[in-house]
Amino acid sequence: MYLGYPLSLAGTSVENVQFVHCPNPILGYGGTIAVTNCLFYDFDTVLNSPYGIFNPYAQFYNCTMSTGSMVVDAYSTAISTNSIFDNVSYTSSLDGDYNGFYNAPSFGGTYQFTNTTSPFETVGGGEFYLASCAFKGAGSADTNLQGFLSNKTTYPPNLITNDITNSVVLTPQVGRDNSPTPDLGYHYDPIDYLMGGGIYVYSTTLLSNGIAVALHGSTDDAGVYGAIVLQSGEFVSAGSPTAPNYVVWYNTVQESDAAGWAASDGALDMFGYTFGGTLLDCRFTRFCRLADTGAYIGVGGANTDGIANFRDSELFNGNFFWVPFPGASMSMTNCLLDRCSLQIDELSYQTNAVSFANCLFHNDQIALSGTTNFTYPIAFTNCFFDTTNISRGSAAFAADYNAYFTNNPHRFTNTHDVLLATNISPFISGPLGDFYQGITNLIDLGSGTADQFGLYHFTVQTNQITETNSITDIGYHYVAVDSNGNPLDTDGDGVPDYLEDANGNGTVDSGETDWQDANDLGLKVWITDPKDGANVP
Repeated sequence: MYLGYPLSLAGTSVENVQFVHCPNPILGYGGTIAVTNCLFYDFDTVLNSPYGIFNPYAQFYNCTMSTGSMVVDAYSTAISTNSIFDNVSYTSSLDGDYNGFYNAPSFGGTYQFTNTTSPFETVGGGEFYLASCAFKGAGSADTNLQGFLSNKTTYPPNLITNDITNSVVLTPQVGRDNSPTPDLGYHYDPIDYLMGGGIYVYSTTLLSNGIAVALHGSTDDAGVYGAIVLQSGEFVSAGSPTAPNYVVWYNTVQESDAAGWAASDGALDMFGYTFGGTLLDCRFTRFCRLADTGAYIGVGGANTDGIANFRDSELFNGNFFWVPFPGASMSMTNCLLDRCSLQIDELSYQTNAVSFANCLFHNDQIALSGTTNFTYPIAFTNCFFDTTNISRGSAAFAADYNAYFTNNPHRFTNTHDVLLATNISPFISGPLGDFYQGITNLIDLGSGTADQFGLYHFTVQTNQITETNSITDIGYHYVAVDSNGNPLDTDGDGVPDYLEDANGNGTVDSGETDWQDANDLGLKVWITDPKDGANVP
């Protein structure tokens, strides 16, 4: 946050916020204010009592306060646990324990930790990763904090700066802080690898196991190329329902701009003039960037014949830019696009289709352009357009079995459209996300059966009733889970149903195992020409 007085609070909580160049981050209007895992950098006074009459009380947990004058003013009090005070002039009116100090007055009881050098190291735009210092593993054994920090880290990402010329598998590398005695100070969302600036991919790059990859651009390329450029290579991201992969822009995690890094370049570009055979294939992957800061995907180039497939994935903010040149194709099945901008330009020599099925467009902008007599129209099927503005231009499109609110004047129209009243609130939160359907208006109204769309083991409802081979529900689906939040495993063999039935059609196909039979190990011998007299079971 870069505001003078960003938060006015009374008896509430603040979590996971970075206050940077913010003179007076919190105005306290009384009550107890719990501040957990926050970064305060370059401030005058963190907690202020307006007019000196409200006397707020703050509890700071795992906060980092760096380069400032006072933590609390003369009319406020606070207690601090597991926090770091770095180059802070005054720490009066503070109490607490298990805190770390560098070039700052110490306070508290028995457990005070000091470092004689700066405890931080900088990687990219993150300036407050912990170096090897006295603050590592020095926190109090608080079970509530342990759960809160278990998916966060104080370790910096690994940098990838060279082109990828050989096949590589990238998995989580940065330690998450699930220790009973956590590190002191602010914890970042983990970034396992930080890469970009126009890296070319000539071979296969596989992301798996819930990895987090952050991308950055370069001020040298002025947005012509993205962070990663697929050049006859493959970029494959295979997460899972409970451990999705993350592909994010670096400034969604890190607080500062890094020298020479652009904040608005495209992320994954299938861009060039002399290459072919590129593949972008993502499943259970979440893409995140700040609003209006650039694209997730871009494609261009006179000979581009790349393929981009997105399935069971989620995109938040940012833009999706697709100019399908000869041979290029793109499909998006069962995906969530939340506050995104989607731009598709049809070209007269496009030879493959662009399709969207069972997607949720939530507060999006869609712009289509091209020619009305185009042979390969842009297809939208079984999609839910929630508060989404659609600009069709002259593009050819095929849209049916989709849902809209009645007050949306910018919509496709066809025979099987479903229109919802504006007073309906369609979504509720569930085990895997916030877009389960709390209504029944879209149930069994799709264009075919769910198994045809690979959604046999999925659901749109929090009761976890699977689609199986019923008429598909319109909109975005989640994998059905059990009472513990784990994907259903009908035969109890440790492999979820959706994974055994990889194509999601409910039948056992070549290369799959039977999700209803724990004894099926995937090894089969088919005797097609038995010998005479042989006893074949």
